[in-house]
Amino acid sequence: MIRALNLLTLAILACVNLTYGIEFRPCSDGKPQPAIVHIEGCPQMPCDIVRGSNSTMTMVYLSRKLMVYGILSVWIVLLIILNNSSAFDAESLRHEVFMTVLGITAQMPTVPGQEIGCDWLTGSSCPIHQGDLVISTHVSVFPPVIYPLLPYVIEFSILDEQNRVMVCFEYDIQIIAA
Repeated sequence: MIRALNLLTLAILACVNLTYGIEFRPCSDGKPQPAIVHIEGCPQMPCDIVRGSNSTMTMVYLSRKLMVYGILSVWIVLLIILNNSSAFDAESLRHEVFMTVLGITAQMPTVPGQEIGCDWLTGSSCPIHQGDLVISTHVSVFPPVIYPLLPYVIEFSILDEQNRVMVCFEYDIQIIAA
């Protein structure tokens, strides 16, 4: 019954992806990527982010080490759910964000109150079990007014307690003046 519910939820979310998800790039080294990423106020990359503002991102992924692409992802994810196979369980989650500008990459500090990734899940909770459908929200606080109005590359990852990557992807932003 739970698998059928996951299947129905994924089918609905796949339809949402066709209208609300943005395109993103996979991270290097074949790290798993989400099926759907939605960034509030961003219909496509690069996302225009007002300098010093917040940005809310919601992503959907399976707790599985697998790369998926576009509409093909729906069929692959459905196959995973039906086969009940995945890479590992996770007791806890944390977010990791890197920002690259002008060839320089730096890790962004964790937003206070968001250190525990499990607190930002919708419809599930930690521990995350193999094959679980996960919906996670993250609020990013972008650089203060001293940062230049330039394009940036953001690499976003969710890791478990053993620093294994649950999901990772890159997207582009353009910081704009208020």
